[in-house]
Amino acid sequence: MRECGKRDRAESVTARGLGWSPALLVLLIGCSAPGEGALRSGKQAAARGDFPTAATFFEQAAKEAPKSAEAQAMRGNALFAAGKADGAAVAWGAAITLDAHSPDALLGLARVALGRGEPGAALAHLDGVTERRSDEKAL
Repeated sequence: MRECGKRDRAESVTARGLGWSPALLVLLIGCSAPGEGALRSGKQAAARGDFPTAATFFEQAAKEAPKSAEAQAMRGNALFAAGKADGAAVAWGAAITLDAHSPDALLGLARVALGRGEPGAALAHLDGVTERRSDEKAL
């Protein structure tokens, strides 16, 4: 899918009186969601082992889609893999703010806590992962 000025275009068409929602028009136009291209590029960079570049793409994705817990969690993963545990913890904290049960973020924060010699904090983060799994099984 290509990225484009989907919001402006969709809102313009909506303003012309079609009465369709901008989200529906974005799907029909064939544009990707905000941050999707940067997220895809970040995943490709991470797959190549280029974690600093991946982190940059994930940061861009987070700016384009500020409510994306996935972008923040992926940024945390890339930063951690690049040896930047403190930056990773900040990104994972942002992901948790958006999705309190983000498994990538909770596992990442647990790793950072263990690295800092804080086993109690690590266990608390891991409890969040098991709580999510329990919630998913209940559905």
